[in-house]
Amino acid sequence: MRDLRIDLFDIIPYLDDKIISYATEGPNVTPGWIGITCLWCSDGSTHLGIHLDSNVVTCWKCGKHNIVSLVRVLENNCGYSKALAVMEKYQNINRIIQRDEENPNRPSKIELPKQFQKLNWPKIPLLVTRFLEFRGFDPETIIRGKELYFGGITGRMRYRLILPIYLRHRLVSFLGRDLAKKPVIPYLNLEEEKSVLPIKSTLYGYDDVPPGGNVVVVEGTLDQWKLGPGSVATYGTAWTMEQVALLRELKPNKIIVLFDSEEEAQDQAKKLLQAIWFCPAESTYLDGVKDPGDLSVEEGKKLMGELRK
Repeated sequence: MRDLRIDLFDIIPYLDDKIISYATEGPNVTPGWIGITCLWCSDGSTHLGIHLDSNVVTCWKCGKHNIVSLVRVLENNCGYSKALAVMEKYQNINRIIQRDEENPNRPSKIELPKQFQKLNWPKIPLLVTRFLEFRGFDPETIIRGKELYFGGITGRMRYRLILPIYLRHRLVSFLGRDLAKKPVIPYLNLEEEKSVLPIKSTLYGYDDVPPGGNVVVVEGTLDQWKLGPGSVATYGTAWTMEQVALLRELKPNKIIVLFDSEEEAQDQAKKLLQAIWFCPAESTYLDGVKDPGDLSVEEGKKLMGELRK
């Protein structure tokens, strides 16, 4: 099974598809549970409880059972492997993100520090202009088209280009890109405990993906700039299941993983393909250049047009 997690099995759509009735409230149903007629004892009421978060299964009369056994019975007493294959189709990995958002140790809202300077053309630091030009961007086009900030000359984010991170049009974090040509630490993220969500629970460019069509997954934020809407970045090769959940939420026709051509990046791309079970997916890389960030803006747009077809 492709990274199947029992706790992410979504029992509600499964029961709906099987046309099996269940109770969400009533004298035999505890909040956070649903009740169905027990499959193991002769009780005719809704005494078989299924916990909606953990998928714990217990009957108030005959005792504990497990969710895999329940699926096996409902699938005409099928084997264990077939039950897991059925459960994989109903894996709701969005639950990971929901649990992350409900973490009481993180703020529910954040604001960008007041010392950050919002970039408005043409009044931008020369350091920013030189960085954008060095990376192949027209500074005016980028500044007019994106919400960007300069981190200032003091503090943790000094001399960095600040990229706000939004998810569903809500500011959840930000990162700072070092403006030096050969930075020691290219990216610094807002500390996880200060973020609404860790950036690895988001996809850069997620809110700008048009409905339908193919989605292209790249590593870095500047790679995503070169390709434009329809592409998303994972902030490096180390992707997470939260990001896979977001990809699924986009309902793409197909996912194309466009990581760097280096061996390590391609290994991570192959693993990501194995985790994408909900739509067709393929991996590719660019010949002659290291990553999409090395393309010109025109080349990036042309490539994106070809990949989105």
